[in-house]
Amino acid sequence: MLKVLANPVRLKILAFCLKERRSREIREKLGISKPLFIAHVKLLLNYGFIVCRSEVENGKVVKYYRTREFEVCCGREILEDILDELSNE
Repeated sequence: MLKVLANPVRLKILAFCLKERRSREIREKLGISKPLFIAHVKLLLNYGFIVCRSEVENGKVVKYYRTREFEVCCGREILEDILDELSNE
């Protein structure tokens, strides 16, 4: 979970979607490719940081993203896991 939040692009996506739902304009504002945007969004969706809602507009499906309410707690066990990963690199 911490690795997902450690990426600056994903943090910007969360920030863009915080106050209102957003669609592809996020990608345009960040200036990243569609495949890269999709990869970041999938991680955020899988970890429950954002939600997605699809709507049909002018005959096209538009996906809207919104940041969910969440808290991040970092206990000793998580830090020990990170230390183990660092030791193996």
